[in-house]
Amino acid sequence: METLLKQLMIAIPAAFLGLTASGTDYFVSTNGNNGWDGLSWATAKRDIPSAISLCADGGTVTVSNGVYTAAPEAGAPDYRTHMRVTNSILVQSVNGPDVTFIDSNYADDGYRRALVISAAATGAVVRGFTMMRCVHNTDATVSIATGRVENCIIRFNRTRGSTSMGGSVYMAGGTLRNCLVMGNEADCNGGGGVYMVGGLVENCTIVGNRSGFTGGGLFMSAGEVRNTIVSYNFGGANQTTVYDNVRKTGGTFHY
Repeated sequence: METLLKQLMIAIPAAFLGLTASGTDYFVSTNGNNGWDGLSWATAKRDIPSAISLCADGGTVTVSNGVYTAAPEAGAPDYRTHMRVTNSILVQSVNGPDVTFIDSNYADDGYRRALVISAAATGAVVRGFTMMRCVHNTDATVSIATGRVENCIIRFNRTRGSTSMGGSVYMAGGTLRNCLVMGNEADCNGGGGVYMVGGLVENCTIVGNRSGFTGGGLFMSAGEVRNTIVSYNFGGANQTTVYDNVRKTGGTFHY
């Protein structure tokens, strides 16, 4: 009876909090192997999607220093995404974006993205990566429906084509916080840096981005921006309109 009471004391608070009692942690290293279980550094996975696919709500995927270039997600070409997060997990680097890179190296199949957080992943957090050199025909490099993306560098990405929305980040919800968005490009529809139809951008710097429409740095129709620098971005038909930083048709921008 005493043992049963102890088990209930552990399980009941977790249920009220909406959390799993214990999430499993997985590890990723450039020296890893996808045939290993990923449960320690000694048996780390080689690529990030292999670990994310195993990680349940409340778990953590921790990624060591290095350059992660492959996009091994199987299926149709538009599924070539480095990190697709569909549940409430934490994906983090060990030492931050200066030494941990998601790099598509401008692979020219037109379907490379760094990160997608789906609407179901309400408690997801992605932290501490540089996401770079992704090219996609229609979708932004980073797509956020919910959750948080923090302490990341998102640079040198491109969305091309007449329906492109956001050269770097597309936000329908969630939070982009403490991030540098730099040197990205959208062929059309604005938002060379960030395209917002919802969500929160906070404590970010959006600089040096380009768009084939107005709003070279930020295009927003909804959502909220706080304490964020948007500067030295370019827009217009030839992407040459100097300092075309923000195109705002809705939402709130706190200067």
